[in-house]
Amino acid sequence: DANPDFNPSPGPGCAHGMGCAGIISASHTTDSITGTNSVTGVISLNPSSYILPIKIFHDDASADHIYPSDLAAAITAAYDGGADILSNSWGYGFPGSGDQYGDYFDVLSESLEDAASLGRKGLGCPVIFASGNAGTVYNDVLYPAWLSCTYAVGATELDDDRFYYSSYGSRLSI
Repeated sequence: DANPDFNPSPGPGCAHGMGCAGIISASHTTDSITGTNSVTGVISLNPSSYILPIKIFHDDASADHIYPSDLAAAITAAYDGGADILSNSWGYGFPGSGDQYGDYFDVLSESLEDAASLGRKGLGCPVIFASGNAGTVYNDVLYPAWLSCTYAVGATELDDDRFYYSSYGSRLSI
């Protein structure tokens, strides 16, 4: 929690990550498990998974006074805290190498590389990032989704076509 309110619940401006986590780990219901009596209409990918919520941005989704070192500390806390998979629905608005920013993001890049190689007790964590929402501006995924230690995931419409705003390019993983 780079935003020191010590409450991992999402604020009104940043519930996307919580929604993604819910899709992954919600409890199964009669929709998918025979013999249960609960009917909520919720189906998930893995109801046995656990979520380690780490909120890094403010409740309104702003990043005021949150620096790469804060984000790096949150990434480190996640894999040190036992997270097996790091799912991130955030990123920065620039594609490519980011060389124009010098070493400003080095601490964050290093923490992501460490998670990918040292997480899961040395087996490495899959580190997943949104590809970005600049598909109409750049023909590339945004930082840090373009790092070789991450998986860049784009957005699709209901018909599986790429959403017009979803960032894409040769480094898009999914």
